[in-house]
Amino acid sequence: MTTNTIEIGARSGGICILNNSAALRQTVFEAADAVGLGKYVPHQPAATTALRLAMREVGIGLYGKKRKQPIVPRHIDGESFECCRVIPNGDRNDYMHMFSASIDRQWNVNVLAHDHSAIGYTVQAALEASVVRLRDYLPTTDVSKVAVRVLTAWKAVSLKSDGGVWFLADDHLDKYRTFASKLRVNGRGPDFRLTTFPIDANPDTVAHVLQKVRDTVDEGVSKIMDEVMEATGGMNDRSINSRLARANRLLALVEQYQSLTGIHMPELTDAIERCKQTVALNRLLAASV
Repeated sequence: MTTNTIEIGARSGGICILNNSAALRQTVFEAADAVGLGKYVPHQPAATTALRLAMREVGIGLYGKKRKQPIVPRHIDGESFECCRVIPNGDRNDYMHMFSASIDRQWNVNVLAHDHSAIGYTVQAALEASVVRLRDYLPTTDVSKVAVRVLTAWKAVSLKSDGGVWFLADDHLDKYRTFASKLRVNGRGPDFRLTTFPIDANPDTVAHVLQKVRDTVDEGVSKIMDEVMEATGGMNDRSINSRLARANRLLALVEQYQSLTGIHMPELTDAIERCKQTVALNRLLAASV
């Protein structure tokens, strides 16, 4: 793990570089839980859910994709499913059976039947491997989502459109180090890095970070305002409170970066306050209907 430390007087920040890869679900949970954010890690799927996903995956792998003839798992009974290819046939679809399987509470997979164009052992082995992966691992996309949610909770700002580089204020760098080090176990797993340099040597970096803060706030405020305008009959309390919470998170983001850089951004705080007032007026509109 590496950090780009940006120093403004005694204050600093970090450039977080995410190199996502698949990882054990438990490892990702332990890393997030160590910084109090374990809630962001997806729960292990139910055994039957993993089996259905695995059956579709294996079906496509063994039999291939066909245009307008999707492969789907269909429930038979209990914990048993069959994998079929859907063949459109007028008002009713035909279902071409490929194989069927079941799974018990101990995650044991049993192939019940298969067509003879695929070897039963191949289906069995492929299903078992797929189920274990779905049960125990998070794919790269899910690891990335967890990392983004963790960084967003710390008011980090994305510096690249692909979400691979983030700026993080000094208050959260130690937590990031803990998260990244626990994620990278014995040289395996996602390798999140941080690079350091003095801000005086690269003043453009702070300007770039603050522009990203402005972009984030502008986008967030516009989205809330659009949602309010679309709710012509007014919003219920839950919708209103949700949008006020989002506006308050934007305000907290601005306040953190004003404090970090010493640069005030009244145009952003004013825009957020106007947004909050508009949302609050929507409550009155809803009450008058």
